[in-house]
Parts: sequence; structure tokens; C-alpha cells
Amino acid sequence: MEIKYLDLKYLDTLTTERLLSYYRKTYKKIRKYQNDFYCDCCGMPTYMTDSKLYSKEENKEREYEFNNSMTNSDKYLDSIKILLNNREHIK
Repeated sequence: MEIKYLDLKYLDTLTTERLLSYYRKTYKKIRKYQNDFYCDCCGMPTYMTDSKLYSKEENKEREYEFNNSMTNSDKYLDSIKILLNNREHIK
């Protein structure tokens, strides 16, 4: 499963209410996406639980993809939060 990230220039054109609602919706979606990378029973990253099935090179690539996906999704949420922090507060 891959998440599509919207361009920040586009997000900046949204009204504060719509951007806030997009953030709430995206936050839930990204957290669910990130939870898919962990084992349900023990909480260990899935690339580690079945590492014996893959070669060392494949495991390094899987670890890199795991770290890259987690970092990119967190950065995306942080960038939306920065946009929201520069806006007026709504009730």
C-alpha cells in the first residue's frame, strides 16, 4: 500500500478549516499505514520478524524502505502542521 502525498503548494491554498479536516483525515490514514509495518502480536517491525526468509541484501533494502516510509510519512504530517501553525486558530 502506498500513500499519495499532495503538494504543499496546493495544501497552502486550502482554507484553514479544509486544511484542518484534511490533516485529521490524513493523520488517521498515515497512522494506519504505519501500523501495517509492525507485527500485531509483538509490535516488532515486520522486516525483522521474517528476516530469515530473505538474504542480507534484501533485508537491508527492506529495512531502508521501512525507515524511508516512516520518515516520509512523519515529515508530511509535520509539514501540514507547520502550515496550520501559520494560520489563524478556529474554534
